[in-house]
Amino acid sequence: MKKKTGLLFVLPGFIVIVCFTYAPLIFGFVMSLFGGKGQNINFVGIENYEKLMNDNTFQLSLINSLWFAIIIIPIILIFSIILSLCLYQIKNARLKRAFLFMLYLPCITSPVAYALFFKQIAYADGILTNFLSSIKLCFTNESILSNQWSARIYISIICVWAWTGFYVLIINAALQNIDRNIIKSAQIDGASNLCILNKIILHSIYPVIILVSVLVACSSLQIYIEIALITKGGPEMSTYTLVFYLYRKTFTYVADYGYSVTIGIIIMLFSLLISSIALFVRLVKSNAIKKNYF
Repeated sequence: MKKKTGLLFVLPGFIVIVCFTYAPLIFGFVMSLFGGKGQNINFVGIENYEKLMNDNTFQLSLINSLWFAIIIIPIILIFSIILSLCLYQIKNARLKRAFLFMLYLPCITSPVAYALFFKQIAYADGILTNFLSSIKLCFTNESILSNQWSARIYISIICVWAWTGFYVLIINAALQNIDRNIIKSAQIDGASNLCILNKIILHSIYPVIILVSVLVACSSLQIYIEIALITKGGPEMSTYTLVFYLYRKTFTYVADYGYSVTIGIIIMLFSLLISSIALFVRLVKSNAIKKNYF
C-alpha cells in the first residue's frame, strides 16, 4: 500500500518530465532526420549531420562558442570561489545577506535590460569608450564592439557579471554545511590557513565545484540574448555562437527545422560530453580519496 501511495505522488512529476523533456527530445532526434524548408519537408537520413560538417558558419559558430567557454568558465569559477570564501568569513548574518543580495541582483535583472544598457555605453561616444580612451586603454574613439577580440571579451565580462552571483549562492550554501569545529580542531593542531583551505574547505565543497563547472560550461555554450542585442554576431561573425546560428536558421529565414534541430542536438551532445567529463573527474577523485584513506 505504501509503495502504491509513493507511486501516486511521483506519477504527476514523472508525466510532466516525460511530456516536456523526453518526448520533445525524441521528437527532436526524429526531426533531425528530415530536411526541407517550411512545410516542404522530407526524410533525408543523416544528411543534416553531414551538411553540418561542411558548413563554414557552423564551424565558426562552434569555435566562437568554445572561445566564450574558455574565457568565461575559469573566471566565473575563480570569482565564485573567492567571493564565497570571503562571505564565509563574515560572522554578521545581516551583513552576509546584504552582500549576497547585491551579488545576486544581476541574476534577477532582465537580460534584455542590461544587454541594452551595456550596448549603449559601448558605442563610439559611450561612457565606457570615453573612459577607456581617457586612461589610454583605447587609443581611438571607435566602439569596442568594432574589434573582434574586444567584442568577445566584452560579452564575456557581461556574462561574468550577470551569472557569478548565482554560483556564489550555490557555493556559499555548500560552505555553510562545513562543520566549523573541524576547522577549529585543525587550527589547534597547528594547520596553516592554506592547508585548511586546501584540505578541508575546498575538499568538502569539491562536488559542488564540479557541479558549478558543468553549469557554467553549459550556459556558456548557450549564450544568445547578449549576442542578439549587443553584437548581432559581429564584428565579422566573431561573436556568432551556436545558439545564435540556430535561432537565425529557425526564425530569421524560411524555417529549416530539421537542420536547426540538428544544431540543437550538437549543442546537447557537447553539454553531455562536458557533464560526462566532470562526472569522470569526480569518480577518479573519489577513488583516489578512498585509496588514500584505506
